[in-house]
Amino acid sequence: MSESSGRLDLEIFVRGDLDNPRAEMRVIGEFDRLQVARFDRAGAALSETLQHLTVDLRKTTIIDSAALGSLIRLRHGLDRVGCRLEVVVSTPFQITVMKVGGLYDFLNVVVEPD
Repeated sequence: MSESSGRLDLEIFVRGDLDNPRAEMRVIGEFDRLQVARFDRAGAALSETLQHLTVDLRKTTIIDSAALGSLIRLRHGLDRVGCRLEVVVSTPFQITVMKVGGLYDFLNVVVEPD
């Protein structure tokens, strides 16, 4: 949660061209069960014409099991429309959560510095 608003900050960017539409979602703050419904709605609203979606978790402070479930649902939805998902993390706790949860490869996790 952001300290000022008490809620998840979620940014969505769409870029690319008509032949290669891409989007990026940035999750900032606590990504937990209280925020999952909002994340799910945002993911469902993305165009079915996307070919690549990046979910940037580098600014998250908490990632719980509900958030991981949300990422799995997003991956399944994107698979149905032929869109590749990539999840970007940067901190040791984020890497550990993805590996312990068995999702590192499934979510195409990429480690990038913050």
